[in-house]
Amino acid sequence: MKLSRSICAAAVATSIALASSTHTLADTFLNFGQMGTPDSFAFESFPVFTRYSGTTSFYTNNIFAYFTKTGLTGTERDQFEFWVGFAGGYSKADPSLPGSSWGVSNPSLGAEYYYNIVQPTVCYTCDGYIKDTISPFATITFPTGSKDETGFQANSNNFTYFGTLTNFLKINGWSSTIAPLSIIYSGQSYNNVQTAGGLFERFRGGLSLQVADFVTGFDLTPEFAIGVHHQIRLNNIAKSSYKASTQAFIGPAISYTGLAATGAYFFANLNFDYYHSSNLKSSPYIGLIYVQYLDKLFESKTP
Repeated sequence: MKLSRSICAAAVATSIALASSTHTLADTFLNFGQMGTPDSFAFESFPVFTRYSGTTSFYTNNIFAYFTKTGLTGTERDQFEFWVGFAGGYSKADPSLPGSSWGVSNPSLGAEYYYNIVQPTVCYTCDGYIKDTISPFATITFPTGSKDETGFQANSNNFTYFGTLTNFLKINGWSSTIAPLSIIYSGQSYNNVQTAGGLFERFRGGLSLQVADFVTGFDLTPEFAIGVHHQIRLNNIAKSSYKASTQAFIGPAISYTGLAATGAYFFANLNFDYYHSSNLKSSPYIGLIYVQYLDKLFESKTP
């Protein structure tokens, strides 16, 4: 399961959301990053609640995914996941500018490849359980066509590209997922925005990086795990219209799989920034994942 706005006031909040408001930032989550059920469809939702400068914003990436039965090896040792998605949410709009606080944006396509370097040879709760999975993935978000200068769809009329490689390792009750480096490139907006000097400019988010993104923890029960998540963001470091910034986050993480029989899985991170550059303010956030396998959902409703 695989599980991501100063030229104007909106530019500060955009840099928090990912340099140019693409809503494609991604955390690692505890016990997340494993293969999905072979030959199945799933709905995956990634809500994020962020508190910045006294204002709470919310967005969720929602994807519809398909997990293949096998991968390149022709066996169940590896697997592909393909998805389509969109983002929706709330970001308080400036009433003096065109735009709405609520909206839907960023249609996306993505793919991920999973390969089990080490296959488990014993049951999940047995001593000696070891599993090691690598999974490169990439996603692209498309321009929304929105002309909004404030609110949720502001700065969303551009292409953005995201790629990373994750490694999931589980040894008995201990697990960790790490994404050492994630690369995000946010292209130039198709909208011309008037600057304070009266000129019109098409802003570009440019290159941003996520580094040292990892989560590690322990299963308190076979269904419930707790751990710690960490991530550093290097925002707008090159080819950007915005000033570069840095954020570093840490906080508790949980996962719950007690409803697996119904195809439902839950994951959460609560992140506090222990460092942010001087051009940003503190921005704690909650990241969640809800995964629902559709075949299980329909089975549960069948008499």
